[in-house]
Amino acid sequence: MVSLWQERWAAARQQEWVGRGAELSAFYEEVLAAPEWPFQAWMVIGPPGIGKTSLLQQYAHLCRDAGVVVLNVDARVLDPHPIPFLQALQPLLNEALNGTSSSRRAVLLIDHYERLKPIDPWLRGVFFSRLPQTLLLLLASRDPPLRLWPEDPTWSGLLRIAPLGDLDREEAQDYLARRGVPPAQRASILAFAHGHPLALRLMADWALQHADRPFHPNDAPEVVQALRQRFIPEIPGPMHQAALEACALVRALTEDLLGDLIDPPGEAHELFAWLQELPFMETRPQGLVVHETAREVIIADLCWRNREGFVTLHHRARSAYIQRLRHGPRAWEPRLLLDCLYLHRMNPALRPLLCWETAGSIGVDRLQEGDLLSVIAMVKRHEGRASADLAAGWLAHQPHGAVILRAPGGEPLGFLLRITLHSAGPEDSLPDPAVQAARAYLEQEAPLRPGERATLFRFWMARETYQAVSDVQTLCFICAVQHHLSARGLAFSFFPCAEPDFWAPVFAYMGMKRIPQADFEVGGRRYGVYGHDWRVMPPSAWLSWMAEREIVFEPLFSSSSSEQFLSTVRVLRRPEFDEAVREALRGFGRPEVLQTNPLLNTRLVLDRSGPNASLSERIAALQALLKKALADWEIAPRDQKLYQALYVTYLHPAPTQEQAAERLNRPFSTYRRHLKLGIARLCQRLWEWEIGVVASP
Repeated sequence: MVSLWQERWAAARQQEWVGRGAELSAFYEEVLAAPEWPFQAWMVIGPPGIGKTSLLQQYAHLCRDAGVVVLNVDARVLDPHPIPFLQALQPLLNEALNGTSSSRRAVLLIDHYERLKPIDPWLRGVFFSRLPQTLLLLLASRDPPLRLWPEDPTWSGLLRIAPLGDLDREEAQDYLARRGVPPAQRASILAFAHGHPLALRLMADWALQHADRPFHPNDAPEVVQALRQRFIPEIPGPMHQAALEACALVRALTEDLLGDLIDPPGEAHELFAWLQELPFMETRPQGLVVHETAREVIIADLCWRNREGFVTLHHRARSAYIQRLRHGPRAWEPRLLLDCLYLHRMNPALRPLLCWETAGSIGVDRLQEGDLLSVIAMVKRHEGRASADLAAGWLAHQPHGAVILRAPGGEPLGFLLRITLHSAGPEDSLPDPAVQAARAYLEQEAPLRPGERATLFRFWMARETYQAVSDVQTLCFICAVQHHLSARGLAFSFFPCAEPDFWAPVFAYMGMKRIPQADFEVGGRRYGVYGHDWRVMPPSAWLSWMAEREIVFEPLFSSSSSEQFLSTVRVLRRPEFDEAVREALRGFGRPEVLQTNPLLNTRLVLDRSGPNASLSERIAALQALLKKALADWEIAPRDQKLYQALYVTYLHPAPTQEQAAERLNRPFSTYRRHLKLGIARLCQRLWEWEIGVVASP
């Protein structure tokens, strides 16, 4: 007889039940509606707390309503050995099945089946095979079945695996509403829980007791610890803990990356194998990926328990990605940049405006012959005919600037189109208001120097969602960053937006300032523009600056810190630059002279010294650059005479130029000609490094 409290408990549980309509429909249509059981076993698999037990109970309700006998077993109370298992289960089977028609169907529910792994071969090969055909096994397990199940000819076709995932956003919202969680608290809960049922329940309990503030893991360590215990009740040792934290930090973990993130790295192979066996790990082409809620819990626990360890791990991950960016194939760059950007996800200003989950599955490609109509149709759909006509013109004029973002099947999901602006170039042939506004700004505020160019990201959009937050939009930003880091001679970039105010937090976070003077209008629609001067904060300095922001846990809506950095950088015109090089040569061995040289605050030096270098470090960097620029000339027959003239005049100077000529055993006029030519060649080489046409050493 069911007691009153059991009825109330069941009613409360039923009231909290949300979603899972697809799972229940599939079970009813595939199993209960069939005249005979189509399988011998139906196995629900999923990570801890995902709702497997609750789903089994819903299956039980459906079975009882259909007149099916239901037997319930919790493997946590069973001894995982054949004899004790039979002793515990046989009486239940005898009582339930005796006295019923031999044709009446029954189900045996075994929850927490992973606890029976030690006797899984015996269950599969002996016990289950002796059960009557009218008995269906309903199993729930954290772990997928051992490979022997599907590989065993006896079980081929007899096992149906039903993976169970998180609730979708609407279902999670519905659950929180049923629990009475105030609307103001729901967004923070949804962001942390990712639809994980147990996390939603625990956080709803917390929210109802703290209705005055949104959920934050720092304020609820008891929730974090409860979830941590559910996901990972036992960890073999500190190295396993470190490996788990590394996997939770990065977007996807490979064995070689794990070796870069742990100390010592020699145990990476064994630790990676251990991670693969965890029930909340998913194996994907790019590596191991942690269940999103488990990821949140592991990182929140690490930050609460060991903030310094979190910072160290962050620095290791960033350094590993930067090394791969510098030395890996160019084809890896979009994925590596996505990995780098993922390290910034904890910042609350940036997190809601980027989408990491599925961006890695989108392909990055060049414009193909069959893409043109699709791309122009996207522009016409979202921006109108006038913009579509301009897009068609630019695609014909600068097709190399198009980046097509493709679905796995190959169809375009979105695109990005870059327009290259030179100090005087053919882009003027198209009467585009965006180009005209950008060019006017450059001429008035940031003139291009000889050899430099600017980039206007003229169009960027997703096929379905335009410039709203999406995986395609996120990849558009990634491709823009890739261009900034790799383009030679890039001085300035412009990034227009249909909704500039919406994207202000992202661009401020990334150090790009709003440029109203470059705003433009096409087809009655106005676009706001952001921009960045890469001569003032070059890519290497920008990467260092961004790295400092990875571990900031408060919103960063302002770009004031980047503006403070920019105010210390000088952009020299070519005559000023050449004179500064001559001054540096004259003061090469005298730091007290070099400390006022304008080159110390240019991209040329800061790229080598780092943006936060001291005065003495920048002086040393300038001296090293001068030596490096001349080093190759010392052994090159064509340039050796130029090197020697500069060497005896500036690097190890003779008292007078006449004595320098004598030391080289050259006529004074020949020495002077070599010296003048050497200085000019040196200025040109350093200038190419300064503007980025040639990568600096």
